[in-house]
Amino acid sequence: MGAGPSTSIFEKEDSITGLNFVAWFFAQTQKDPNFYPLERSTITFFNVMNFKTINQRFSYQGGNEYLCRFRDELQKLFEGEKVLRAGADHLVVISLNLSVEEIALRIKLLNKAMTSYEKGLRNQIKAGIYIADGTPQQPIVMMDRASLACREVHGIFNREYAVFDEELNKKHEQKQYVLEHFDEAFEKGFFKVYYQPIYRTLNKKVCGYEALARWIDPNRGMISPLIFIEVLEKVHLIHKLDAYIIDQVCKNLRDDIDGGYAYQPISVNLSRLDFELSDIKKVVDNAVAKYNVPKEYIVLEVTESAFASDQESLGDIIHCFREDGYQVWIDDFGSGYSSFNNLQTYDFDFLKIDMNFLRNFDKTPKSKVIIASIVDLAKKLGIHTLAEGVETEDQYEYLKSIGCELIQGYYFAKPMPIEDFYNKRAELCSFETNETPAERRYYDD
Repeated sequence: MGAGPSTSIFEKEDSITGLNFVAWFFAQTQKDPNFYPLERSTITFFNVMNFKTINQRFSYQGGNEYLCRFRDELQKLFEGEKVLRAGADHLVVISLNLSVEEIALRIKLLNKAMTSYEKGLRNQIKAGIYIADGTPQQPIVMMDRASLACREVHGIFNREYAVFDEELNKKHEQKQYVLEHFDEAFEKGFFKVYYQPIYRTLNKKVCGYEALARWIDPNRGMISPLIFIEVLEKVHLIHKLDAYIIDQVCKNLRDDIDGGYAYQPISVNLSRLDFELSDIKKVVDNAVAKYNVPKEYIVLEVTESAFASDQESLGDIIHCFREDGYQVWIDDFGSGYSSFNNLQTYDFDFLKIDMNFLRNFDKTPKSKVIIASIVDLAKKLGIHTLAEGVETEDQYEYLKSIGCELIQGYYFAKPMPIEDFYNKRAELCSFETNETPAERRYYDD
């Protein structure tokens, strides 16, 4: 946060920006009910993404200058409202006269102004909005809810703000539940592996599966992976879950081989933290050796966001995986800033096109052009392609027409627990509906 304030946040004024501190402001509202009508206000909490890069590039003095420019823009855009500092790189606006739409417009203008600032780099400013409902509440609770809404869009480059609502509150409660019950879920086997088939576009045969972690809780039912994966990554426990999924995948694959059923390559998702918190290569090698399964049937999906950490060793580990006979795919291609740089820096067997392109398929003609360009580029680079999130016949036909090789999505099949495959093995695991190794080699060539 620049050189850091020389005063306590419980004092009135920040020495860097000259703004009142939020803590001081809230203390005044508690002392004097007429100081400010918080119960009728809207709190907008701002957070600068990757603020450390500004300090590193321009020194702490440059960081302080950035904060002052940030303050100036807020005071200009929110003239007549309260602009406060909450510490670090967080500024807060408390307003009485603005709607969410009006605040959203100002957030967009703020980002435009700060990006053009010489010390703005490519930093994006995120915001969380909390609207008071007219009933007296503890100021710290209101602030926490605005901050929580801000964290909701952290890392999502195409969203600048979020509004705290009942859905977000429920999601927060679920995250707390995950944090408090993870060990129990792991010990009692609440985590299950679901498998979603992957199909060859040209023949509509199953040619692979993606293994997906699911938490089936006896009290809450299925807990969304969007909830528990985020929490486990935050508390650095995701590698423990991923190691379990890898072990189960190898076990299930061995069962299919021993049972004489058709079996296909299975992909498992790796988190960025798997590379930091564990020897992920050793984890995979041990599971493969334990169940004696062919390495070429284990696929490692590395999400594109993993490459944002700039780990020098990541490329070496990917190279080792591929040299040993594993396939490595890049997941969610097109979801980040450095998609094409990743293709230049690392080697992959497949790229999975981010499903958001298909979500806008009907409404945004540009999506078709982008998908076709990605497929064409991948072919020129010798990389296979898979589109995830396929839900309609039109999407399937288009992907087939442009040469996208594999598809995955609800149009063909939803993720299923292993028990469903056991119950329907005659249908789902037959050689009539599954691609043979010879067919796979033919189509890959």
